[in-house]
Amino acid sequence: MKGGSIATFETQRGLLLFSIVVSFIVIYFLGYMTQRTEFEQLLLWFGAAFIAYFLQIRSKLSLSHGLLLGLVLRLILLFAFPALSNDYFRFFWDGHLLQNGLNPFLTLPSQWMQNGNALPAGLTPELYQSLNSANYYSVYPPVCQFVFWVSTLIKDNILASVVLMRLCLLLAEVGTLWLLPKVLQKLHLPPRQALWYALNPAIILELTGNLHFEAFMIFFLVCALYFFSHGKWRFAAVLIGLSVASKLLPLLLLPLLPRYLGWRKAVGAGLIVAGTLLLLFLPFLSAAFVAHFGSSLNLYFQKFEFNASFYYLLREIGFWLVGFNVISYVGPGLSLLTILFAFWVGFYQKQEQKGITWLATSSLTLLTVYLCFSTTVHPWYISTLVALASCTRFRYPMVWSAMAVLSYATYLSPTYQENLWLVAIEYLVVFGVLGLELKKGQENRKLVSTP
Repeated sequence: MKGGSIATFETQRGLLLFSIVVSFIVIYFLGYMTQRTEFEQLLLWFGAAFIAYFLQIRSKLSLSHGLLLGLVLRLILLFAFPALSNDYFRFFWDGHLLQNGLNPFLTLPSQWMQNGNALPAGLTPELYQSLNSANYYSVYPPVCQFVFWVSTLIKDNILASVVLMRLCLLLAEVGTLWLLPKVLQKLHLPPRQALWYALNPAIILELTGNLHFEAFMIFFLVCALYFFSHGKWRFAAVLIGLSVASKLLPLLLLPLLPRYLGWRKAVGAGLIVAGTLLLLFLPFLSAAFVAHFGSSLNLYFQKFEFNASFYYLLREIGFWLVGFNVISYVGPGLSLLTILFAFWVGFYQKQEQKGITWLATSSLTLLTVYLCFSTTVHPWYISTLVALASCTRFRYPMVWSAMAVLSYATYLSPTYQENLWLVAIEYLVVFGVLGLELKKGQENRKLVSTP
């Protein structure tokens, strides 16, 4: 018996070491050797990365060693150019405008290239040619703009700007990895559940590798949960404001506050969030800013479509009924339904949980519905769900983060034509896992309630 236990231990340790080596190799190759147009290679490496990830989660890897591993995997990417997204060129464009004392929300990049206009320092025709949003006004909130400014302190060196930006994002990620176990303790959950986020290869590649600012939104959101759990709702409200000032998405969570805090504190928290946002947006505010920012948001809901679920079904029904793309109607309509659902959860849904546990689970529910109703679901959008799911019993976002790699098949086509069969496979798997988890939760509640 003793010999069998030793053999089992050695096998488990061997699998863990093997998975760590695989993670090092895969993260390096995904960060430095793979482009988003190389779909088969991308699929192979991501598949290996997630197998290693699930082996690590199921192993006896300690929390401290797991967090250290997550940090080292992120540091591997320090000098890599983002391989799966070219959004960062717009980040640097906005940053150079700020370096020149110019408001990045007031002028289209394409306007700078017209009529022989002199370009501000740092802006070049080469940088312009790399933009994927030359005809859209900037939609990146103040926290992002500050990091853009920091990243362009060193001019005429794209790699230096990439490294500076990545260091800023790494600071946010380190903060999240430090706070998540503390939040889990307050939720009476195993702190080791933080490894679901810390070691997730999609999180590592999309946030640290591809420079997506969900890292800051998640950090401030986890901070807010931490201070809410300690009863410090005023400071938590400031942090929600900072999270919204990183990405606007956490605005959707505000209807949860009256039930969690009570009306008096919720109104106070709402005013603090509004005041924080006003203070951060103040340097950019003008009538033109409001018009331009609003126009870019409208584009998101009425023009952009990528890797959607329910919206694609409604779009096909629209083609069948009226013969044209109904995104200009369905996009805003689904957004309105999401907002109404947020108020229903906050005010009317039967409350089966209490306190910070209810807040974390309800936040996950709301953001899941938001993404299910969205016209655009890029892989990095799922990162917030992974962070919140680490604070609950749900694991479908981890599966979603793995399946979302199928959306990169779009870049096989020069015209970015989506493979809807792969989109269907992605969502069939995700909704299947979600359905199983909901069924299991329902069965567990029945067992608890049975006398």
